[in-house]
Amino acid sequence: MASDKPGPGLEPQPVALLAVGAGGGAGGGGAMGEPRGAAGSGPVVLPAGMINPSVPIRNIRMKFAVLIGLIQVGEVSNRDIVETVLNLLVGGEFDLEMNFIIQDAESITCMTELLEHCDVTCQAEIWSMFTAILRKSVRNLQTSTEVGLIEQVLLKMSAVDDMIADLLVDMLGVLASYSITVKELKLLFSMLRGESGIWPRHAVKLLSVLNQMPQRHGPDTFFNFPGCSAAAIALPPIAKWPYQNGFTLNTWFRMDPLNNINVDKDKPYLYCFRTSKGVGYSAHFVGNCLIVTSLKSKGKGFQHCVKYDFQPRKWYMISIVHIYNRWRNSEIRCYVNGQLVSYGDMAWHVNTNDSYDKCFLGSSETADANRVFCGQLGAVYVFSEALNPAQIFAVHQLGPGYKSTFKFKSESDIHLAEHHKQVLYDGKLASSIAFSYNAKATDAQLCLESSPKENASIFVHSPHALMLQDVKAIVTHSIHSAIHSIGGIQVLFPLFAQLDNRQLNDSQVETTVCATLLAFLVELLKSSVAMQEQMLGGKGFLVIGYLLEKSSRVHITRAVLEQFLSFAKYLDGLSHGAPLLKQLCDHILFNPAIWIHTPAKVQLSLYTYLSAEFIGTATIYTTIRRVGTVLQLMHTLKYYYWVINPADSSGIAPKGLDGPRPSQKEIISLRAFMLLFLKQLILKDRGVKEDELQSILNYLLTMHEDENIHDVLQLLVALMSEHPASMIPAFDQRNGIRVIYKLLASKSESIWVQALKVLGYFLKHLGHKRKVEIMHTHSLFTLLGERLMLHTNTVTVTTYNTLYEILTEQVCTQVVHKPHPEPDSTVKIQNPMILKVVATLLKNSTPSAELMEVRRLFLSDMIKLFSNSRENRRCLLQCSVWQDWMFSLGYINPKSSEEQKITEMVYNIFRILLYHAIKYEWGGWRVWVDTLSIAHSKVMNETWLLLSLKFQPGNRDLRVDLGFRGMPMTEEQRRQFSPGPRTTMFRIPEFKWSPMHQRLLTDLLFALETDVHVWRSHSTKSVMDFVNSNENIIFVHNTIHLISQMVDNIIIACGGILPLLSAATSPTTELENIEVTQGMSAETAVTFLSRLMAMVDVLVFASSLNFSEIEAEKNMSSGGLMRQCLRLVCCVAVRNCLECRQRQRDRGSKSSHGSSKPQEAPHSVTAASASKTPLENVPGNLSPIKDPDRLLQDVDINRLRAVVFRDVDDSKQAQFLALAVVYFISVLMVSKYRDILEPQRETARTGSQPGRNIRQEINSPTSTESSVPHTDSGMGEEQVASILDGAELEPAAGPDAMSELLSTLSSEVKKSQESLTEHPSEMLKPAPSISSISQTKGINVKEILKSLVAAPVEIAECGPEPIPYPDPALKREAHAILPMQFHSFDSFVNGATSKNLPAVQTVAPMPEDSAENMSITAKLERALEKVAPLLREIFVDFAPFLSRTLLGSHGQELLIEGLVCMKSSTSVVELVMLLCSQEWQNSIQKNAGLAFIELINEGRLLCHAMKDHIVRVANEAEFILNRQRAEDVHKHAEFESQCAQYAADRREEEKMCDHLISAAKHRDHVTANQLKQKILNILTNKHGAWGAVSHSQLHDFWRLDYWEDDLRRRRRFVRNAFGSTHAEALLKSAVEYGTEEDVVKSKKAFRSQAIVNQNSETELMLEGDDDAVSLLQEKEIDNLAGPVVLSTPAQLIAPVVVAKGTLSITTTEIYFEVDEDDAAFKKIDTKVSQCSPPICSLFSASANCSTQASLSAELCLPAREWHSLDNKLNPSALTSATRLGPGQGMWGSGQWAALRGQIPVHLKAGVICTTYLSRILSFTSLVSATIFTTSL
Repeated sequence: MASDKPGPGLEPQPVALLAVGAGGGAGGGGAMGEPRGAAGSGPVVLPAGMINPSVPIRNIRMKFAVLIGLIQVGEVSNRDIVETVLNLLVGGEFDLEMNFIIQDAESITCMTELLEHCDVTCQAEIWSMFTAILRKSVRNLQTSTEVGLIEQVLLKMSAVDDMIADLLVDMLGVLASYSITVKELKLLFSMLRGESGIWPRHAVKLLSVLNQMPQRHGPDTFFNFPGCSAAAIALPPIAKWPYQNGFTLNTWFRMDPLNNINVDKDKPYLYCFRTSKGVGYSAHFVGNCLIVTSLKSKGKGFQHCVKYDFQPRKWYMISIVHIYNRWRNSEIRCYVNGQLVSYGDMAWHVNTNDSYDKCFLGSSETADANRVFCGQLGAVYVFSEALNPAQIFAVHQLGPGYKSTFKFKSESDIHLAEHHKQVLYDGKLASSIAFSYNAKATDAQLCLESSPKENASIFVHSPHALMLQDVKAIVTHSIHSAIHSIGGIQVLFPLFAQLDNRQLNDSQVETTVCATLLAFLVELLKSSVAMQEQMLGGKGFLVIGYLLEKSSRVHITRAVLEQFLSFAKYLDGLSHGAPLLKQLCDHILFNPAIWIHTPAKVQLSLYTYLSAEFIGTATIYTTIRRVGTVLQLMHTLKYYYWVINPADSSGIAPKGLDGPRPSQKEIISLRAFMLLFLKQLILKDRGVKEDELQSILNYLLTMHEDENIHDVLQLLVALMSEHPASMIPAFDQRNGIRVIYKLLASKSESIWVQALKVLGYFLKHLGHKRKVEIMHTHSLFTLLGERLMLHTNTVTVTTYNTLYEILTEQVCTQVVHKPHPEPDSTVKIQNPMILKVVATLLKNSTPSAELMEVRRLFLSDMIKLFSNSRENRRCLLQCSVWQDWMFSLGYINPKSSEEQKITEMVYNIFRILLYHAIKYEWGGWRVWVDTLSIAHSKVMNETWLLLSLKFQPGNRDLRVDLGFRGMPMTEEQRRQFSPGPRTTMFRIPEFKWSPMHQRLLTDLLFALETDVHVWRSHSTKSVMDFVNSNENIIFVHNTIHLISQMVDNIIIACGGILPLLSAATSPTTELENIEVTQGMSAETAVTFLSRLMAMVDVLVFASSLNFSEIEAEKNMSSGGLMRQCLRLVCCVAVRNCLECRQRQRDRGSKSSHGSSKPQEAPHSVTAASASKTPLENVPGNLSPIKDPDRLLQDVDINRLRAVVFRDVDDSKQAQFLALAVVYFISVLMVSKYRDILEPQRETARTGSQPGRNIRQEINSPTSTESSVPHTDSGMGEEQVASILDGAELEPAAGPDAMSELLSTLSSEVKKSQESLTEHPSEMLKPAPSISSISQTKGINVKEILKSLVAAPVEIAECGPEPIPYPDPALKREAHAILPMQFHSFDSFVNGATSKNLPAVQTVAPMPEDSAENMSITAKLERALEKVAPLLREIFVDFAPFLSRTLLGSHGQELLIEGLVCMKSSTSVVELVMLLCSQEWQNSIQKNAGLAFIELINEGRLLCHAMKDHIVRVANEAEFILNRQRAEDVHKHAEFESQCAQYAADRREEEKMCDHLISAAKHRDHVTANQLKQKILNILTNKHGAWGAVSHSQLHDFWRLDYWEDDLRRRRRFVRNAFGSTHAEALLKSAVEYGTEEDVVKSKKAFRSQAIVNQNSETELMLEGDDDAVSLLQEKEIDNLAGPVVLSTPAQLIAPVVVAKGTLSITTTEIYFEVDEDDAAFKKIDTKVSQCSPPICSLFSASANCSTQASLSAELCLPAREWHSLDNKLNPSALTSATRLGPGQGMWGSGQWAALRGQIPVHLKAGVICTTYLSRILSFTSLVSATIFTTSL
């Protein structure tokens, strides 16, 4: 072990000789002169100072001095130095396992001195080993503590190398966690104070020492047992052991063996309580096991092994419970750390009368070295009861440091659960303590017994014990106790102010400092309730948050966040942790200014926690103020976490720009978690509160960037979806609908889709009445469509899907971009106005493929919705003018297959709806009329637009002579069916059947016919059963209405009855070409006619329904419906007659050699049935011709019979119908007789008299001009002439009476037409002659008869008698021609012309009596055998009436003679001949002809009435639409005005909210800075950690604080930041002081200098008068941040200053905050503000500031208001806030009086007072600042 560098001529002395025992070296193995292992012999020269090496060195300091000398001369190696130092420390040969206990405390000091002479490597090795032996034994720690090693090392820290500093910091951590004194802690803190932004050397490393300080695992005070012989605590004799109730021994212990050599041999005793005979109890260790022994007698007893592995150097709480049972075995239970680990029975118990005089702790009664305890022992308790498991577990919760008597709940600094407190402090434990000893209650070696005084003593004499040998009571100082002495936990806060300090020679800041400080802080808080109270009272998190805001965000690392979050979780588990948790949330976790500039991952972790774990517990939820948190979060999103900078669009000054921000994508993710947290916060309890919802609505209303509002809008959708019970009423109450419509005006589809979903949820859960009130009051559905079209010209599937959700109120939160699933039968239409919205959007959109798809989807949905549900159909039918937008979905003139498909779908919808209306709804026929009318308007408008576009290039006004007036149109106007209010130039023209109308009618009839077909095919019920069933009464009623409404028009469209009858009775069967006057072709009309006839057969003739109600609804005369049926039957019958005759002609023309020209040929009726158009391809259009040879088919005869005899009880109507039928049948029979009698003449006549052109006859000079009815259509006269239903033609001349009849019929038609034009209002009035037809003497009848019998001019003198024929041949010829004269009926009716019809083929002559042909009689019989019985039946059944009506030329009754003839013979020929007689002809002409012409005229009137009614309804629909548009414009304007005002109010509200939050932030900063300054004052005090005597003596200045005691005495000093010395100050005379102005100037100059000398933080709190500094220094500010219950704009009026701001009132105080952004405030001179009250700071007053009130001040508010306030707020419950100093006051506005329009009383009185809430009635006369609210 010699040195590597021996001295010249000397053998180096082995250093090991110096490592002898401290006791004198004898144990070292030899004398100094005889070293072990010496290299040789001879004299040894020691280094300097060692004169006589043969003398042993007993002083440890001397030994180290020798070693230092050797080091100085370089005689020893580093290894030798290390070994020697370690040997010296342990007093022998060092071994880390066998010999590591420091024997002499002084050696530690010597070691530190020696290390100064060693190199770094040697120092590092020694300090490393020294730290290891400190960790090995508490003895070493205690020894190091006793010599003040911490202080020694700290003093050397600034000079050591970095590597050594790391080792020293590690060693200091071990020592400080064991014990640190106040002095040492102050020294440590002094070494952490930075200067000029630079950390002291190694200060950052020293911070890690702080982290290790709270890591204590044992008690602060304990007994230390060295493990040597007789080292024990001897207890005094115990008179009698308390075993009757059992007993329990409880203590904390820690085994600390000297080495591991004799572990198996030693049996250290934990305790021993025995008598002198060895009877008693003990517990000792064998290895790691504890053996509990109970000896009943010497050598006889019971042992129980505690089955637990006790590890050395670890603290355990052992509880040994002896349970005494008198009649059965006793028990023993052993608990370790509060848990039962072992138990067993004891066969007997110890029972002795001897005293226990051999009682020891830590030893057996022998106290030999192998049986003494080596380690530490905490407080020892023996209870005179067997404790139960709950008690033991609760005792364990108190921790190893507990040493009291279980009397006071607040005695422990450890948080305990309430049930544990109940167990511990119920008095049982305290009263059962037999004896207790702890290391704190000692006096030298005396150990005082500490059980409660009231407990009976079990000792013989004194209860106090004695510590023997080296047993010591150790008292350590934890960081918790030490830090209290230097100012408490708040002394850590200034260290956060140094985060941005740099280390010396390092440009980078240390980013681990913050995490280190926080870890230390959190550990302290977790381990001490007192620390938590300090943190809460000192607003610790407010200060920390403020300091973090001022520091660089590089310090806010993931580790820092984890510390905050772990502490939040810890507080969440504490019953009393809510206030501190709230402070943590408010100032740290919810403070966006801290987090916005931190790395995105850190922020993501924070908001993930908040959105997931944070809100899940009840403690946290009840802690944070819900509304306040929501408002703050929305403010954070708005001002900090914006996606797009809101400055430009929203006009908001954003925050969070003064540092790095997360990327846009990261911001969106962060916002998602923040909103999730917000959602959970709102929905966790009973749903949303109105103020919370208002904050969300305000955000959506005031932010205008789509990216900034999209996720918030999604949150609103989620809230509406998940908690409608609270959201919907709140949304309604807060007018959220206005926000929706603001969002609908967005340019982004994603925004308006989400807004639509909000609207959908709102409407879904809104009551029907309220829904109507909200949506229809301002026509918001219409406005919805307008808003959606503001920024787009198309409709996407996404938008449509959302509108569909609103339509059906099946709203989902997910946005669907593909076509939604098809609706089933359960889907109901809830908001039918959405249908119009969608249709309007589609109409106004630019055509595209996507739009076509949306249109198809919309129509498909409607088809399914209407098909599946009657309620859905009814829902739409109840809407006004729904046909208008429904037609707009289709195309009037489809130009492609796609358009055709769309149009077909529209027709399908109309079919469904119209069928429903007819089948299920009373009055449903009106829907059909409305549909016809609106379709007519649509078609005409489309036509007009096309014509207008055609002439548009001319750019001039046009008058189109086609029945319309038009003007040029733009392409934009062309796109739309209804482009808005129509121009005045357009008039809806007369109704015509367009293809659209025809298609609608076809589809409807098909649907109705399907029902009838079902009836016909039913197996058990007859058609009459169905028709007369109550279930079908609506169907029958509406269908008859439908038929009645258009049958006359269809008849005229078919050609009219008179022209058809004329053709049917003419010899040539000549039917003029029928012009399309009603808009549909004759073929189409015939098809409709047949289908209507089929319906009438079932619904009229087979039903027993009384038609009077239907006639009343249609304003028809009585019997009008049956007359319509008669016209319909006659028209069908005549058509059938024509077809029969045509078929006969066709048979006869097969051998013909020539034919007429096609354009002149009569149009065959069969052509209609041969047509293949879709209109005719329907059931029921089959030809009814069964026998062409018969005059009338069976079906026609049955129909005529049904018409006459259906309502036979109604005699007048039946008589009229019978008379008309008599005429009709008579004419046809006579005509048929003529055709059979003279076929050759007929053929010849056919060839010689081609049909005349009706148009020519109309225009001929002989044609009488008619008065054309002039409508509003704007049509020209030619057009009117072409569409009128008839005009007068010159009748074919004939000298007979029948000729007169026929010509007169034409005239009557003409006159009726003229009457129609002159009195259009009387169109539907019943014809007077119809009701009086049986009274032939009436004046009207006489006039009609007179006109009927008036002959043409050339035969005017003929008179009533027939003209005799002079020539018999002529007479025979005339009689033969007579039946042919029926051809002269009014063939020009309805404007029909023959040029459009093919010519009738010539019929070859037929011999009358040829053998191959039938006889004339047989032909007549065959042709008339079916119809003649009907005529006879009518004659017979109506004989009384007809006999009075059908009179001869002399008034004789013709019918009587005819009846006799009919009864005598059933011959058809005789009946025909009877009808051909002159008397019968004249009678039929005068009477039956009158009835028939009345019948025809009524049909014409009803036709015109129907068309005019349709035009009128169309105009009415236009009027309704125009009125709706006008109302919508007005309602929308009103709604827009309300929205604008609402938005303005919300902007002000948001501005106020921001102002309040900013002001609160400002106050928080002032408060935090004040608190920090207060802590700095403590630290820099001369007794503080950062104080120095010289510095303090020079710069400590004080002033009297404004705080007052209960007697209003100012008895407290506070530090004066502006203090200064005035050694040069001398007393001057008054003259020497100069003028008052000079004094003011000097004062200002002094003040300015003082302010300049302050740092920026001081300026923050001292912006005004320095008196205001003290306003925020005391604990009175604790309740300052309560929720604001009232805030109002106000003005503070002070001398020469008026400042605008906000007056806020909380539950405890009132304060004013200036608006620093106000232009007027910025202009205030700083010099003025220095002399004025501190308006930049907080003005506040509270209940405890009240003073004596004057009478006038009491008048500030009426007594009633004061009384109500007293009830609402108890002044005694208010906490005093800050004080108002002289010159600082406030004056409220007296809002109640102002609201009443009165002048507040206090203004009249001129008294300064405060507002109502705090009951501060008046101030002193010095008050000079007044606050006026804006309500004044």
